[in-house]
Amino acid sequence: MVRNYNALNLVWSGTDGLGVCLYACAPTRYLRLEQIAELVSAVAGWDFSSHELFRIGERRNALMRWYNYREGFNAEDDTLPERFYMEPIRSGRHAGAVIDKAKFRQMIQTYYEMCGWDCQGRPTLGKLYDLHLEWLAERPV
Repeated sequence: MVRNYNALNLVWSGTDGLGVCLYACAPTRYLRLEQIAELVSAVAGWDFSSHELFRIGERRNALMRWYNYREGFNAEDDTLPERFYMEPIRSGRHAGAVIDKAKFRQMIQTYYEMCGWDCQGRPTLGKLYDLHLEWLAERPV
């Protein structure tokens, strides 16, 4: 579940960063990742692939995360309203279920690890270097 969320989040962050409408792209809409890569190549003249699309999404997420951390947000803010943990889902295949708060927190920590973020949801120095964002670490938080 976390793996799927991470992949979808990277695709949508990358396409949003490129100015491609989220409602037109994979996995639920008309444009496949390969088509988006072809469009970027045609418009920008770059040799562009779906891998670069994911990397743009990853870099964009790290930048937004660092900004939020700088502004005072941390892992405690990555939560849902209490009612999501108490009120059962009304319909669909999960009708009657409630979200397990402890499991949800564990999944968030797994997501952080997949992103290369620390337990507070802040990109690690290694991840910043990987994304050519090491200059962020030189600025006081």
